[in-house]
Amino acid sequence: MLRSKKFRDRVDALSLKLPIIGGIVHDSVVARFSRTLSTTFAAGVPLVEALESTAGAAGNATYSAGISKSAMT
Repeated sequence: MLRSKKFRDRVDALSLKLPIIGGIVHDSVVARFSRTLSTTFAAGVPLVEALESTAGAAGNATYSAGISKSAMT
């Protein structure tokens, strides 16, 4: 059941809306994204490519979709 993309998307979106857990999940995702983007960009990877590769490392489908969308624009 967790392998379904639709189910995973809903669980990730719901986890961000939970009263206490949502803040922890948000901070965790932002920290992981920032650390990965910083390392990738410092290695000389162009920003757009770094964003594309970092989107998968965010750890949350909602954030991954947003990062991917921003990399395309």
